[in-house]
Amino acid sequence: MHEQMKAERTRRAVVTEAEGRRQAAITTAEGEKEARILTAEGQRQSQILQAQGDAEATRQLADAERFRQLTVAEGEALAITTVYDAIHAGDPSPDLLAIKYLEALGRIANGQATKIFLPADFAAGLGGLGAVAELFRSDDGGDEARAARSTRARADLTEQLATSDRLRAEQANRPAGPGTIPAPAVPIPDMPADPGTAGGSSQMPPPPLPPA
Repeated sequence: MHEQMKAERTRRAVVTEAEGRRQAAITTAEGEKEARILTAEGQRQSQILQAQGDAEATRQLADAERFRQLTVAEGEALAITTVYDAIHAGDPSPDLLAIKYLEALGRIANGQATKIFLPADFAAGLGGLGAVAELFRSDDGGDEARAARSTRARADLTEQLATSDRLRAEQANRPAGPGTIPAPAVPIPDMPADPGTAGGSSQMPPPPLPPA
């Protein structure tokens, strides 16, 4: 009887120990599986955040480039309009145009080219410049009207640029939203209208070709 009880206790101890090892193995496997799941989830979230950051950086760079191009275009438009007004307000003479023509030829001659081709009829070319001067001096209201139009155009452009600068300053002080960029504050100004032609537009005809 004593031996039977001892054997039973031994058997129960072995069973209990085996059950403990099995439960420990199960717990270890479940822990490893959970760790792998969490690791994969963390990597996926990291990749998502990295992709979102790259997309936002690309968008910001594109917006900055577009803003730079708009600013450059506005500045070039102001420069073109100012030069156009100055030409009309200055009422260039044929002598001035001829001098500028000769200066341009001088700069061409100072280049690296070994051959320079001049027009066949150089005097006719200067005569064409005189025709251009007459075009600038066409009946457009006289000196006072040209000066008034030039003054109004400069005042309008100055006001537009001031408005643009103010709107940009307000935009810079706002919290930056995702992928936002201020629209151009003012449109690119058109060339000032010339009342001396129909429809308020003035087109300069090409200079006459030299005779063959």
